Amino acid sequence: MKRILIVDDEPDIVDLIKNRLESSGYEILLASNGEEAIKMTYQEMPDLIIMDQLMPKMDGIKACALIKVDMRYLHIPIIMLTASANESDRRLSQEVGVNAFCNKPLNIKVLMQKIDELIASSDLLRNAREYRASQVRLKTSNETSAPLTDYGREIPLGGSRNLPGFYETKGV
Repeated sequence: MKRILIVDDEPDIVDLIKNRLESSGYEILLASNGEEAIKMTYQEMPDLIIMDQLMPKMDGIKACALIKVDMRYLHIPIIMLTASANESDRRLSQEVGVNAFCNKPLNIKVLMQKIDELIASSDLLRNAREYRASQVRLKTSNETSAPLTDYGREIPLGGSRNLPGFYETKGV
């Protein structure tokens, strides 16, 4: 079951999102400010975070930055809830790692679409990482066998361009 952390200081918004997500089969974690969000993320490793931008103690932008700076949590998608139309806030949010925005007043259908899209993308990335890790284990556990190849070229098992369709050839 996928776990979603909802971070908002408005109980009505939290209840609306929580009820809809629970009825869709998600496990819900709750926090009411940025500091709690960071602690909850470190303790529970949610699959996705829905975070309000303006909250007491620590705002959503700063909390997001502090979560995403740690490589262990960089992969967690974050949806920022905002009542602000300020373009500089959106740019800053994207710079610190926010993956999507949802405007207030909240349209729950739009939010659910964004959640589904980000969870699906996150699952694809996790599967690709797991596949790559299994290939690395296979190669290192069987060093005496022939290398994995694709039409005579070694298949890269590391590096930033290690995605299907991106092959690096030696000496080319």
